[in-house]
Amino acid sequence: KRISLVQGIDIELNFERSCLRIIKKKGYIENKKCDVALEKANEIGKIIGGLNKYYYESISEENKIAKNN
Repeated sequence: KRISLVQGIDIELNFERSCLRIIKKKGYIENKKCDVALEKANEIGKIIGGLNKYYYESISEENKIAKNN
């Protein structure tokens, strides 16, 4: 459940990044403001990536323990 939640958040974040790039390209937002928003989205992406890795590794570890028992 946690992995699917984190993956869902990652999908939404990628959609937001795409929207920001389109908005920037069409000139609806200043370049500097868009760059700041994209930097913040990238930081959030790093956090999401870390959570994804953590949950994936914990599930892998649980599967190894279950196979040994």
